Formats: sequence, C-alpha cells, structure tokens
Amino acid sequence: MARVWSRRIDAQIADLERLKLRLSGCIGCGCLSLRKCALCNPRDAAADQGAGARYLLGDEPAWAEGATAARAPGDTRADL
Repeated sequence: MARVWSRRIDAQIADLERLKLRLSGCIGCGCLSLRKCALCNPRDAAADQGAGARYLLGDEPAWAEGATAARAPGDTRADL
C-alpha cells in the first residue's frame, strides 16, 4: 500500500514541478491572459485537444512540430 501511495505522490510532485516551470509561459489552458498565449495558443486552439492545461498534459502547440513545449527539460516520460 505504501508503495502505491509513494508512486502516486511522486507523480503529483512531478506534475507540480512541471507546472512551476511553465507558469511564465502559455500552458494551453485557454485563459489567454499572457501576451505569449496569443502566439502559442491563438484563439485557444489547444481546446481542440480537450479541456485543461493542454501543454502541461503533454500536447504540443500546433505550430511546434516535434517540440517539447509541455515537458520540463530532461523529462522524457511519455505519459504526461
């Protein structure tokens, strides 16, 4: 039981660390409150991929073919 909780807590910590790294840029959440959002997520195009902060969830901006916009440097997890 402790191992399951430990893995879950580690995953949540990793999610929070990614969020912290991305707070100064567009995360694809749809708020469009930053000037960068107009460039990274024009007209909230990320919403086509679903609800939430799409770039934190692993989706890439449409303009960034092969980019890793949602991942922290060195993060290679495929299940973001």
